[in-house]
Amino acid sequence: MSQNIMSSRLLPLLVVFFLATVTFSPTVSGTNVDGQSSNVFVEIETSEGIIFDDFINISGESSIPVSELIWSIDNIEQYNSIVSSTESIVSSSTFTDVNVYNDLFHWDLSIPVNELNCTCKFSIVAPNHPSLAEESIVIFIGHLNHFSVINYQPTFNNVESADSELLNYEVIGIGNTEMGINQYSDNVVFKADICQYSGSSCVSETRTVVLNHTMQSDSTFVVEINQDFLSLDDGNWHFEIFMRDSYLRLSNIDEKILTFDTMPPEVQISGAISASEMDTEVFSAKVDDGYDSSLVALTWTITEPSGIVRGLIGDEHISDSSIMVQFNKSGVWNISVLAIDSVGHFTKQHHEVSIVNIAPEISLQAPSSESSDTVKIVTETSQEWYIDASMTSDTSNDVDDLLFHWVVDGEIIHVGDNLSNANLESAGNYAVTLVVTDNDGLSTTSEIEIIIESKDESSDSKVSITLIALCVILVVLSIVLLFRFNREENSFNLPKWGK
Repeated sequence: MSQNIMSSRLLPLLVVFFLATVTFSPTVSGTNVDGQSSNVFVEIETSEGIIFDDFINISGESSIPVSELIWSIDNIEQYNSIVSSTESIVSSSTFTDVNVYNDLFHWDLSIPVNELNCTCKFSIVAPNHPSLAEESIVIFIGHLNHFSVINYQPTFNNVESADSELLNYEVIGIGNTEMGINQYSDNVVFKADICQYSGSSCVSETRTVVLNHTMQSDSTFVVEINQDFLSLDDGNWHFEIFMRDSYLRLSNIDEKILTFDTMPPEVQISGAISASEMDTEVFSAKVDDGYDSSLVALTWTITEPSGIVRGLIGDEHISDSSIMVQFNKSGVWNISVLAIDSVGHFTKQHHEVSIVNIAPEISLQAPSSESSDTVKIVTETSQEWYIDASMTSDTSNDVDDLLFHWVVDGEIIHVGDNLSNANLESAGNYAVTLVVTDNDGLSTTSEIEIIIESKDESSDSKVSITLIALCVILVVLSIVLLFRFNREENSFNLPKWGK
């Protein structure tokens, strides 16, 4: 171990010393050096799995000038390694030899091994081209500390199910010969340290399990992770997958977070089941997918009484699990939420809300009369008068569409929010009914008594009142005089003697 640490410290100095003696070719810009070009590439031509015991010789080509490339050699950590290291053994942007042909840069790198022993990864990147993926190969340096390396290979050809995952792995053995690969088919074992995972840590005890595997014709291994076989509950599971080869050497680790979910999420919608028109209510959805850290996407839809189905608008969205709705129409509203979990299981839940329409509230105003629901007017045919119902109130969505009908003896005599002498010109006693209807068909009524007198009737009435008043005065005076007369006759006067 001490030799490895010393070598990792001395190697950069040796590389700098060695490369200082090398003459470089001048850098020439090709036609495809633009990072946006589809022809931009970096390629390592040296095969991986090669053992380097004297010099590390690696070559490749790129469409990018080598001055923009950085290469590095890093340790690959073995399973259960006592000492872990994430630092690069050596990293540089200089190459041993560079040649340019047809606007392509052909580069070679030669580094002395010295006392370095490791299973390592050689990688090369172009920092000025972030969209370009890192190129890398596995190499074996020296004679010690070598082990097989497993490399996950994404594929879309595997047929998977909700309770099973298939993972493809390339195995890079020492020397990576065909004979070396074939011997793995019967003698290797794939294992994994697993634990149930929530957030960023394990929430259960870690245990080691053996994983079933098969070897494909292209010398890759397909590892099966079956929920029933491993007795895994629904949830997120952390896997540290590794391989033991025929020489009982353990490989590196490949970490995976796998989700097993066989049941759709359960959803409950909480909120009012009835409200009045123009009320605002809050609704929330409680989701349970059976395990912690489950990823469930919620989609809200609203069905209005008219049948229109829509999503959330304006300020209706509060959070992914709660909404706020203002009910601007009476009738039955349907609040729906669709819950889809990370593996595609879904549940749709509905919540009905009955909205009650608010009836208009009539307010009448007339001359010399206080505003009230019932008004009595006595007037003459020659006088102007009016009854104003424009201050009638209703909910904000209905108030501008109110209909006013003035009815006498079952017949509509006027439509509008004001009634005046122009609508009733003949003398008579009228029982008028005002009917106010909103746009949902709900009505409110108010009764009004109107007495209209003619001029002659008014004059005769005044004369009659005057005569009656005079008669009353005469009768009163007569009674007073009679009373006083009777009083004087009944009085007794004594004679005055001595005169």
